[in-house]
Amino acid sequence: MKSILKRYFFNFAINPFTYILVSAFEIFISLGFFVGQQFFLGAGSTDLHSFFSAFPPACILFLPGLISISSNVKKDFTLKSVFIFLPEFLSVFLLCCFAIFLSGLVPVCVSFFGDIEISQVIIGFIGILFYFAAAVSFVIFIFSIIKSAGASFVVSAFFLAIINSVHNIPLYFNPPEFLSAIIKFISFAWRFDSFSKGIFSISDFLFFASCAVFFYVLAFFIKEHKKGNKSVYLKKLKHAFLFSFLLFTIVNENLNFKIDFTSSKNFSVSKYSKKVLSQVEDPVSISYYLSPKLKSLYPQVKDVTDFLQSYAVESKQVSVEIINPSKENIAKKLSEIGIRGYPIRTSSADSASITNVYSAIKIDYLGKSETIPFVLNISRLEFDLTRKIKSLIEEKENPVQVVCASSFANGYSLAFQYLEAEGFSVIQTSLPSEKNSSVDISFDELSDIPLIIFGSDKFTKTDCKILEKFILNGGKVFIASQPYSIDFEDNWSVKQNESNQLFERLMFTFGIYFKQTLTCDISNLRITMTSNSDVNGNKKSAHTEYINYPLWISLRAQENALSGLSLFWPCAFDIDNEVAEIEKLKTTTLLFTSNRSWQIPRTENFITNPFAVPKSAESEEEYSTFAVCASTTKVNEKDPSLILFADQYAFSDSLLSYNSNSIFDVDSRSLDFLCNGIFMLNGEDKLLSLKTKTTFNTTLYKISNENIRNAAIKTLFTTCVLPIFINLTIGFVFFLKRRRFNK
Repeated sequence: MKSILKRYFFNFAINPFTYILVSAFEIFISLGFFVGQQFFLGAGSTDLHSFFSAFPPACILFLPGLISISSNVKKDFTLKSVFIFLPEFLSVFLLCCFAIFLSGLVPVCVSFFGDIEISQVIIGFIGILFYFAAAVSFVIFIFSIIKSAGASFVVSAFFLAIINSVHNIPLYFNPPEFLSAIIKFISFAWRFDSFSKGIFSISDFLFFASCAVFFYVLAFFIKEHKKGNKSVYLKKLKHAFLFSFLLFTIVNENLNFKIDFTSSKNFSVSKYSKKVLSQVEDPVSISYYLSPKLKSLYPQVKDVTDFLQSYAVESKQVSVEIINPSKENIAKKLSEIGIRGYPIRTSSADSASITNVYSAIKIDYLGKSETIPFVLNISRLEFDLTRKIKSLIEEKENPVQVVCASSFANGYSLAFQYLEAEGFSVIQTSLPSEKNSSVDISFDELSDIPLIIFGSDKFTKTDCKILEKFILNGGKVFIASQPYSIDFEDNWSVKQNESNQLFERLMFTFGIYFKQTLTCDISNLRITMTSNSDVNGNKKSAHTEYINYPLWISLRAQENALSGLSLFWPCAFDIDNEVAEIEKLKTTTLLFTSNRSWQIPRTENFITNPFAVPKSAESEEEYSTFAVCASTTKVNEKDPSLILFADQYAFSDSLLSYNSNSIFDVDSRSLDFLCNGIFMLNGEDKLLSLKTKTTFNTTLYKISNENIRNAAIKTLFTTCVLPIFINLTIGFVFFLKRRRFNK
């Protein structure tokens, strides 16, 4: 066997197309990941799902090309018939392993830009190995049927393209359910999807392993048939093998055993959820309304189905039913409870249409119900399920009171809507000084309900005293304000009235001292400025400029804001716990700027003009990291009493809309942090951990914008040029050795 393998490797080594194929394979994988997702242009992510997704299309020409080369080796060696294809299979598979090994340079390079999930890398490569084993066996089978190497190449490439993209067929027409099941069964790319997420699926693993054996044995049967072997024993063996494979496939398709290797166990039920489910004493019915078309389009919904089933296993009282909403006029009933279809576009050769699809969850418990209107993946599925079930079984609402103490003309309606959508019952209260009638409710009348305060422009001395007492007596408060107000509707001038000063002094009690500055950061937002006049005020044709505005800070991903968030004219502060300890309090930083942040001091007026504001600090010594959000906790207590967020504008309708792609796609990161803050104040850290459980930091935080170009050049050189150099070096070394041997 060893000498036969050497013959195959020698055949690969002397053929220049081997080096071309391997080099092209590496370039395709690298560019597919870095260029395909615009990695270096601001849309980059360290998630390696798209990296692994590039392997199936890459092998469409790669594998038929390699086996075209290996087919030149004469099979005149003396081996048992059943082993006749084994040397070819092993040589091609080992060459594929070499190509896969070189592609490992991509995740290595990505790790220099940000964090990568190690389990995703390991399980993804294991899945790729088994995928290639099945694909190599399949191509060998095709080559055993057709004599012509050229025809075999075309046919095998054609069928590889089919089994790698067949799951996209529902994009073009709506197949019946049995056909959808067949499509998913034969799709290699669909099967591989779980491996690329860091999940080891026993069913998919056995599928690839059985396919490798199945097509190899079929190639053996074809070979025997061509030799004229018509023995009864071979027929019985063939029938027994096909029957065994069919039986094994049926059993395997009913296996649903997966091992979650992700670091945070994204696809497993947490201990906290198990504890909540153990408290369920009456039946809980979970209905998952899933459109078959969506099931065919997005492999992620399979994760939703699997997780719901795993979730139900944790309690005998919980049951899960998957329902097709297109049957029995269910869509109309869903609309009545606030669940509407999500429109997706499907097209064919001569038409296009919009189809409404559903992926909604309804939870029923003792005549009451909760809904999750649309879920496409498991990113926050466990959080929503556990929160809603906990709310149902405890018969407890989540009230929160909101006070708008800001003079900002544009309100906070989006914040109200977001809080309601997150399951909070919003009660609008007022400052004690603004209570005008018996109908109005002052925030201190609801001392057991968490309080959110936007702005500080209306505080009186009495309000500050009552708020201080409210917090020190056990009240929970989230304050979003800097000690200034910005004239956002006019010239962006900064003002500080007496109310702002009172608020600033109130924070002294908690060891928080605002700087008399505005905070800038090199990590900032780019704003669009349009003008139809020059610097002298003379009219000219309208022109647009894009300006980096340091006073609109883009906080990078950090522990308490895994996706980062945006701040507008924030005012950083210092923390002095010696002062806080007087009231037996301790204050800690929750959010901070980058280490390339600096302060603009107040002279006569703050400079806020986007064209005039300094784009960098005057000296290197001014750069530092500054606190912009902090929590204050009583000594010997775990849950905070106060969270101060040094910006009221991050939650306002105007700035949320400005910083969003459209009215349907609002940048909700600050609103999400607001909700998280309420969970922290309520002591629901374990529930909050479910929300961030599947949030892995995939941002390119390790590389600054200034260094991205140089890093891109080095990365593309390493992942594209270096593999070619290694290939050519191996070829050159082999050429020299062969030349010496011939001499």
